Amino acid sequence: MVCSQIMKRGFEMLVVRLEDTLHSAARKMRDGRVGFLPVVDGLGRPIGTLTDRDLTVRAGAADKRPSAATVHEVMSLAPVTCGRFEELRKAEELMVRYKKSRILCVDEAGMLAGIISLSDIIDAERDEQAAELLRQLDLREYHPSAV
Repeated sequence: MVCSQIMKRGFEMLVVRLEDTLHSAARKMRDGRVGFLPVVDGLGRPIGTLTDRDLTVRAGAADKRPSAATVHEVMSLAPVTCGRFEELRKAEELMVRYKKSRILCVDEAGMLAGIISLSDIIDAERDEQAAELLRQLDLREYHPSAV
């Protein structure tokens, strides 16, 4: 199975840009019922990610005002990506290696093509494969020194 077979794409993807306010990003998350947004440049290439945790912990701890602060101020850099036509196993390996529950899929030009979440993989995989992936990702929460 290749990543493009299970990734969310098009209207299913919400994105933000560096200059977007945290307030507008939070509204996108709320309205889209998501806790994760890719940050893209003007060409649509992923340059970072913004999570609900970034909004609450980073912005809150820095006393950033959501209406004035921008995505650039609290986003996570260096998004983990894989090619949309790569085998799903590659996406799983990257998720485990970088301890991520979501991965961005890019096209041949490096443009955002889709998003794969852990729940997408669980829906697509056999039960034992999904359980093993969950166990490997769960290590970061309980045994950070084991990773």
